[in-house]
Amino acid sequence: MFVFIAGSKKRVAFLDMLLEAADNGAQLTDEEMREEVDTFMFAVRRNCSQCTSFIPRIIIQLLQFEQNAHDFLKIKINLEHASNNS
Repeated sequence: MFVFIAGSKKRVAFLDMLLEAADNGAQLTDEEMREEVDTFMFAVRRNCSQCTSFIPRIIIQLLQFEQNAHDFLKIKINLEHASNNS
């Protein structure tokens, strides 16, 4: 069994958990275990791809917000400077 140790918690690989459950009497065929692992791997892959497409959108929104704030402050400072000089 492959055990990941992260901090103080031990983490067991998903396939190892299924194999251990089968050894302890769970009624899972090899095909059912394969399907469970495939489902899990697909969900992880889909979730990762959604995250990697979401992060650039957030960065772009932050950059647009920063640019808008910069433009607003630039206009505000120019207006205040113009009113102080008149």
